Amino acid sequence: MFGRTRHRRTLSFATTEYGHVALDEVNGRYWHLNDSALVVCRCLTDGRGQEAAVRELVETYEIDEATARRDVEATSSQLRKVGLL
Repeated sequence: MFGRTRHRRTLSFATTEYGHVALDEVNGRYWHLNDSALVVCRCLTDGRGQEAAVRELVETYEIDEATARRDVEATSSQLRKVGLL
C-alpha cells in the first residue's frame, strides 16, 4: 500500500524551545514541524517509510490506525509540496 519515499540526505533536525525544525543544509531553508510531522518526516527521510510512521504515531499518540494513516498521508503530501521530501 505505502511505498518507501526516497529521502533527502541534506536534511537535519533540531528541537528548540519553540518546537522542531527541519533544515535543508543545501539551500539553508528551514521549516517548523509539530511533533507528529517530525515523526513522519524522520521515518520518511531515514528510509523506514510511511507504514513505520503510521505505527509510530499509533504507539506514541495512542490514536487509531485509520487516523494515523490519514495524518501520515496528509503530512507526506505537505512535506513533498514544500520540498522537504
